[in-house]
Amino acid sequence: MGQRGRLTTVDVIHGNAVIPESPGKASGTYRTDVSRWMAGWIVGIEWDPNLVINTDEQHPDMRDYDGNYLFTQSATPFEAFLCRVGDALIDHETEQYQFQVPLAFTNWITTDPLSHPNEPHFDEDKATVNTENIKFRNFDPGMFVSYHIYPYYPDSLNYQEDYLSNKDSEGKVDTYSAYLKDLKLVHTLPMLVAEFGIPTSRGMGHESVMGYNQGHVDENAQGAMLTGMIDSIYDTGYAGGLVFTWQDEWFKRTWNNVMFDIADRRPFWSNIQTTEQCFGILAFDPGAKYTVSYPDGDLSEWDNAEATVTNDQGDLYVRSDERYVYIMVKAKDYDFNNDTLYIPINTISGQGNTKAPDDKLTFDEGADFLIKLHGASDSHIYVDRYYDAFNYHFVESRILSDFPVLKDSDKKDSGNFDEMMMCYGYHLKVGGTGVEVPDKAYETGKLQYGNGNPESEDYASLTDFCYGNGGVELRIPWQLLNVMDPSSKQQMGDFQEEQVFTPQDFNAFDFGFAYTSDDKALSISLSGSYTYDEWTIPTWHERLKPSYYELQKYLQTYRDNEKNNKKGVTK
Repeated sequence: MGQRGRLTTVDVIHGNAVIPESPGKASGTYRTDVSRWMAGWIVGIEWDPNLVINTDEQHPDMRDYDGNYLFTQSATPFEAFLCRVGDALIDHETEQYQFQVPLAFTNWITTDPLSHPNEPHFDEDKATVNTENIKFRNFDPGMFVSYHIYPYYPDSLNYQEDYLSNKDSEGKVDTYSAYLKDLKLVHTLPMLVAEFGIPTSRGMGHESVMGYNQGHVDENAQGAMLTGMIDSIYDTGYAGGLVFTWQDEWFKRTWNNVMFDIADRRPFWSNIQTTEQCFGILAFDPGAKYTVSYPDGDLSEWDNAEATVTNDQGDLYVRSDERYVYIMVKAKDYDFNNDTLYIPINTISGQGNTKAPDDKLTFDEGADFLIKLHGASDSHIYVDRYYDAFNYHFVESRILSDFPVLKDSDKKDSGNFDEMMMCYGYHLKVGGTGVEVPDKAYETGKLQYGNGNPESEDYASLTDFCYGNGGVELRIPWQLLNVMDPSSKQQMGDFQEEQVFTPQDFNAFDFGFAYTSDDKALSISLSGSYTYDEWTIPTWHERLKPSYYELQKYLQTYRDNEKNNKKGVTK
């Protein structure tokens, strides 16, 4: 790391930096000194174990560093490298600005000093970074220890036997507190959990044995999980914790669907399927002031809309924004609880099914996706097997060897519609026990009934559809329609033919609909075409999630407890 790279951020904090423009990086003139609000420095990132090991192997003789403020004691070369960087930071800030604050180095479970005998993945427990081997002098603020600790990663948190035996006050497994206690035993300095959080994405990336999963978590449940982790951090005697994060981040990616979008276009739209975009307690919702539609049973936002499809059963309307395609069907004599409503969608030319497997459904043009609504609990979106990105990427390649290879996946118009699945874990063998855990995937195409209006008392953020006032409202994430970037209107091309995910332009989608009350055969015409204008600047508005208010209320109890303790009042 060069001298400028080490010290520029220090100068920025003290309002003394001019950074030229560079694509993908921060730039600008920084004139305001904000150091009075500095609580401390946390240097570094979550260290890749291979980086740690490679540094140690390449520099075996560089174990010692003796600086003005920091020095090593029984350190590894990587720890000595951190010590050198931290000393340079303190030295520069002291000499240039006569300013010092406490300092720590980022760490995480993967490179902690503990041994995790039941970790299934060797990479997650093969390297150690122990910042206790970095000592300080002439530095009154002192050092502290900083860790990023999430409840669902790495997998040792789900399988370590002594952690699984730890129970909370209600008798539930609490591996998070068990790890916090274990980690505290190997440190002497004050400890900060510098990152902990739960994303409210529709998609899921990892699961926790506690149910504190990485994604597919309602915004109300997010608040309860965050306060639960705060309790654990507080009760185990840590110096504090920082919720990750204040705001959602549309530009982020996640390992299990990163191949389904376009990297440079991520900031232009909101992929609710991507867990990393939804950690915030402040949401950025599409729309300058309000979202196009909320599935809540109130159809007033559709009052001036023009029907995309009109047939003898009623009307279908379509809208869209930076996150969803919205559909509203107002059908005559439709019984939501007993009838079955089908909505075929043609998104890409030259593909699609003209029938369903049992031949009870036929279409006048190829349908790439089929929405089936049958009451509140049996509703789904399906994909033509030929256009099934999950099956192509994870199953046909045998990345997920526990899932059966599907027949006719390379055949157009096979009549097969697949459940839309999302991978959230690979086959693994638990260390120490040898227990085999199969590949993990769930049906992300299963549609959830509820009220999706944030202003409603019964608001449920994972809502996909709702029925009320004679109409069904639903919203489908762009990625569940194999759209790689809605802002520039690019979708997945024919990956069966090209053998790779390649974006191609699209102009419009065709829709149709029909419902049946007795499971009789239906012939559906995809007679309505929907298109929209591309955008270069997305629209958005801020919204505090319910978790914000949950945290606000809950943290007040800690303030009240501290006040009572000072007065000698028992908690």
